[in-house]
Amino acid sequence: MPSLLLPLKNQRRILKAVVLLPAVIVVFAGIWVSTTAIIENARFAHATDQILHLVVIMRNISAADKRFATHPGDDLLAGLEHAGLLTEVSGGNPSTLENPWKGSITSTATTSSTARIETIMPTRDCRRLSLFFAHNGADLGLRLMEAREERTDTIWHRFYDHTSDLATLGNQPVEVACGQFPRATLALVFQLY
Repeated sequence: MPSLLLPLKNQRRILKAVVLLPAVIVVFAGIWVSTTAIIENARFAHATDQILHLVVIMRNISAADKRFATHPGDDLLAGLEHAGLLTEVSGGNPSTLENPWKGSITSTATTSSTARIETIMPTRDCRRLSLFFAHNGADLGLRLMEAREERTDTIWHRFYDHTSDLATLGNQPVEVACGQFPRATLALVFQLY
């Protein structure tokens, strides 16, 4: 009767494959997870830079041109594009930029000295960006923040206001404001001058 056992050399090869395959899978999974985290951190940093860059540009132009952002509802991105300060603006009413999550960024004047920037993003990033800006809000001239779920029938939830008790922020108000849907809209109002 022939032997059903493999030769010792083949047994060792199979044993090596059985032991090494899970190790290789774990290594590649770790690389994938860390790469995903790095990409998400890069998106967050880019979105933060976009917002801060817009604020700096709007402050500079409003200091030079007292007619900039003087009427509530003025489309500030269109004004910046017209002045040659932005080139990636998509036409529309209001004009938009694209953030790193393929969501839109809009900006309008709210009073004669403030600008409202709205951006659509994944909910977890809405929470993260909210907490970042709340932590640094006083230094940035941030006046208020509010958010809403991506659904069209949701209301804005204000969770940061520099003039009230909402100036100190915890996780709970941000969780409620950004909601539970996959995407949310975050609105930040900055003092221009």
